[in-house]
Amino acid sequence: MNARIPIDFDRSSEYLRLALPLMSKYKVPVTPENYAVWYKYVSGGNLALTEVIDELIEDEQSISEEVTSSLYKRFFDPVDYAPLVKAQQVFHRLADRVTKTLNLAAIETADYGASLKEVTTKISADVFEEHVRSVLGVLTLVTTQMTQGNRTLQESLDKSRIEAEGLRDELEKVKTESLKDGLTGLSNRKSFHAELEKLQEQVDALANTCMIFADIDHFKQVNDEFGHLFGDKVITAVAKVLEGVVGSKGLPCRYGGEEFAVLLPKTNIKEAVSLAEEIRESVERGRVINPQTGQKLGEVTISAGVSSFASEVDIYETIETADTALYRAKNNGRNRVELG
Repeated sequence: MNARIPIDFDRSSEYLRLALPLMSKYKVPVTPENYAVWYKYVSGGNLALTEVIDELIEDEQSISEEVTSSLYKRFFDPVDYAPLVKAQQVFHRLADRVTKTLNLAAIETADYGASLKEVTTKISADVFEEHVRSVLGVLTLVTTQMTQGNRTLQESLDKSRIEAEGLRDELEKVKTESLKDGLTGLSNRKSFHAELEKLQEQVDALANTCMIFADIDHFKQVNDEFGHLFGDKVITAVAKVLEGVVGSKGLPCRYGGEEFAVLLPKTNIKEAVSLAEEIRESVERGRVINPQTGQKLGEVTISAGVSSFASEVDIYETIETADTALYRAKNNGRNRVELG
């Protein structure tokens, strides 16, 4: 979705000059993610993003940091967190090894220091020459310095470990967010396929798994008549219905645009069709109101296609079957469920 920003100093400087005043106007912090959104807006590099921000400005709505963050999640690719996770894991393994080594060194140093102290107290002043006692004193001092150095290093490593734990938590957060749709909060297409591939690895799991493809009817007309921001509200409303009806029975996802998918493990085809009908009826009963005018949109409906997976059939063929059934539902009058 993101195009590479052209390496053109003059042009980039001009976009910087245009973006920063806008970010200042709406009190948006200049973070890399926030700047990416406004850079893309002033450069015109993403027409859909530009259209949404133009509507916000035209409606005199606040484009806060929260809104900018939402736009980033919606229009920009998820962060590639895999290299960071790998680096963090390597650091933890190294830190564990160093910690064990330091702990062992601390024990050995402490034992050596205790033995040296014991010997020193037992030695009579008249037994050794002055230079021998001097060497012994130097050894005692070095041992003390070594112990203190180990302690300082241990404290530094402990601090680094705490910071690494924080990094791990942040990476887990990024990982989780990369599997969520920024607009609806549902799982996204990436999450859908990841869960499907997990089921594929389990013996006979696909033999009792179904899926639903659903699409909002006449959605382009909604966008054209009421605008994309209102279209987003319709998508969000349908997503809430989907989440409420599916519950723990499966994984509801926003597959893309106004299209949704539901993965249904441990579900036969009859149960899947029944659930699709329940979703369709629940959406049809709902009403969406334009918050700007109070105008009721009338009924929002969806069309859906249902198919079942099989161990001997490629999973993408089954997805295609559900998609074909969805478009058959569209062609047969919409607001209906078809079996693939």
